[in-house]
Amino acid sequence: MNIEGQERYSVPWPVWSVTTRIDISGYRDSLWQAVTCHQTQIPEFEKLLALPQQDRERLWQYEDYYRVFSRVRVRVKLETDLFSGLYPSG
Repeated sequence: MNIEGQERYSVPWPVWSVTTRIDISGYRDSLWQAVTCHQTQIPEFEKLLALPQQDRERLWQYEDYYRVFSRVRVRVKLETDLFSGLYPSG
């Protein structure tokens, strides 16, 4: 997108760096409503609006997070909860 004459691009993180992936598919309708409330803040909103429903569903299927630093034991498997490892065992 172009912001104040400057081209801006998304720079996704490499897949290997994702530590947590949360299923947000149950919130798609709420997310879409929130996005449409901010149309003027999204320069490419018309392109987003033109996406087929199926593509929008894929767009808001998961939310990815990346651990920057942790004193909690790091797990190799992909977590599905931001608080994973912080709950008491048992």
